[in-house]
Amino acid sequence: MTLPELARKFLYVRELTGTLAGNTGARVEAIQRWGGGKPGDSWCAFFVTMVLDICYEGASPIKRTGSCDEILAWARANSRIADLPHVG
Repeated sequence: MTLPELARKFLYVRELTGTLAGNTGARVEAIQRWGGGKPGDSWCAFFVTMVLDICYEGASPIKRTGSCDEILAWARANSRIADLPHVG
């Protein structure tokens, strides 16, 4: 299964709605906990690193994190930044 195919398996995950409900919900909070976060934390980076961890069977090159800045730092340190999108 490719990374995009795996990520699409989680299309059903939704945040709760309401005035104070951002970044919460049973499945969202499970993703946050999996990555070491807590309810209310932004979960986009947690989601990305979770999908990578599943695809790499626990040996993802990027550690579990909720920080886009940490992912960017890793990408820069490992020459994974591209000015233009390209295959590979």
